[in-house]
Amino acid sequence: MHNYTPANSIRQKKANWGTINNRILSHFGLDLPAIIITGLCHGTPGLIEVLLYNLRLKIDEQIEVQKKFQDSLYLEDHSLMSIDSTRSLKPITTLNSVTKRAGRFSQKGMRRTVPRLEF
Repeated sequence: MHNYTPANSIRQKKANWGTINNRILSHFGLDLPAIIITGLCHGTPGLIEVLLYNLRLKIDEQIEVQKKFQDSLYLEDHSLMSIDSTRSLKPITTLNSVTKRAGRFSQKGMRRTVPRLEF
């Protein structure tokens, strides 16, 4: 929260929303157009609810993708251990790069039955 200046002016509110848009929302695949940021700064009724709804959908999708990824790692680990249980196990000396960030979340191939409100 140290990046945001307390604001009463529309100009500073726009700057704060721009910071939120670039640093947080873009990581979830949400990119707020200038007209939406202006509406949020002016307190347009119902606009923040639409933003929060879409953000919640993106967060839920990302949690689902991460859970599937973790499940696949778990299954892969157990299948590798069951291949040859007669050989001796050696300690792992190298780290794999599983924790690298893959970039922005993509929703290709993701289907939901929840209606989406797009900007």
